[in-house]
Amino acid sequence: MEANLNEIGGRCEHCQMDGIVHVTRDEWEKSFYVVCEECGWQTAYVNCPKCEIGGWLATNDFSKHHLFWKCSECYSKWDLPATFYEKAHKLKLLGSKATRQSERVMGRIALGLFALIILTIIGWAIYEFVLKGL
Repeated sequence: MEANLNEIGGRCEHCQMDGIVHVTRDEWEKSFYVVCEECGWQTAYVNCPKCEIGGWLATNDFSKHHLFWKCSECYSKWDLPATFYEKAHKLKLLGSKATRQSERVMGRIALGLFALIILTIIGWAIYEFVLKGL
């Protein structure tokens, strides 16, 4: 990685996974548009010039291409640059795609096994109380 790049940690709300965004030192103090490289989910990282606090913009609807944002700390309203949506920074999810897919598959298998155990217990209870009770 180049020395002039910084990493900002983020999270894709659609994939429910953490990731990182690479930005230059110049971009670090500005606001920038971010898109998940996996699913295309959109967000933005914004920095308030007044209170000097940066963070993720809390909105899930970027289809309208907002032209401003409001700081959640000082409530100042800030315009987004005219070119804001032209350059999307990629949110690179942590872990390989194969690892993420295997985690999803393992989760489904675990859920299936849990359901099988519950059904076995219910079946055994029915056998014990209904059939043996007769």
